[in-house]
Amino acid sequence: MLSGDCDTRESVITIRKLTARCCENHPANQLGSSAIIYFNGKPQLEPRNQPSSGEKNDQFRVVRHQFVAHLQAIEDAAIIASGAVSAVRGRLKVDIDPFFLPMVLAGRLGALCESYPDLSIEFVSSERLGDLVSEGIDLAIRFGRPRLSTLVARKLTEAPVLTVAAPSYIERHGRPKHPSVLDHHRCLQFVDPYSGRPYEWQFVRGKETVDAPTSGPLIFTDPKSMMDECVAGTGVAQIIGWGARESLESRILIDLFPDWHGERFPLFAFHPSRKHPPAKVRAFVDFCVTVIKQL
Repeated sequence: MLSGDCDTRESVITIRKLTARCCENHPANQLGSSAIIYFNGKPQLEPRNQPSSGEKNDQFRVVRHQFVAHLQAIEDAAIIASGAVSAVRGRLKVDIDPFFLPMVLAGRLGALCESYPDLSIEFVSSERLGDLVSEGIDLAIRFGRPRLSTLVARKLTEAPVLTVAAPSYIERHGRPKHPSVLDHHRCLQFVDPYSGRPYEWQFVRGKETVDAPTSGPLIFTDPKSMMDECVAGTGVAQIIGWGARESLESRILIDLFPDWHGERFPLFAFHPSRKHPPAKVRAFVDFCVTVIKQL
């Protein structure tokens, strides 16, 4: 076990130098007749034809990320063992849900920055969850069921789904009495990033479930734009309840079916499959859980 600030600093410096040196000389950087693959978690050599320069770069990027991730875990362990310095440091790249960042985390991230001054976070929002390793992403926070078995998934919570409309829309088109009549209303559609089609609308009340066919002239991939159009009275929208509290209390939006709040949308944290995610990943996930509990 390491002890003392000096030992920790020297160990961390050694690990970082080893990371740089190994990445420079790693076989993946000189791929020719063989390529590194993983079988049952162990590196293997796969004979193959000469890859193109693009294939070399892709292969090296994947292997390098895996290699650096394992060394990062060693560095975290060295820092934690010393008890001298926080292991939550460096750069964290997060693929964040386009609703969760602006509607939930925005305005609360200062507390995270104060707790971990040596941590910098880059947020990206892709249309669909891809290969985190090849894209250099440490963590993804996404709504919806896991679709990729190669990722470790942790369910953080289940968010309520509300169906809302602006008073101006209700004045012009009337308030729907039941979810089954929504096919007679203009509904704002939001695209499921996995299927590329609008989400289906489902309503749950106790043991009763209603699948409501809906349609409308506007289809969105940006939740804020959809919310703005709903507030403007353009149509009916289904939204995550977390982002609507102020609008509902001020009656900018009306909850159309308060008795049908049984549907829940799960929020997951995804990270590349390995046993010990870095301290910075664990810290960000814990922060998200704390924020969710305060909603």
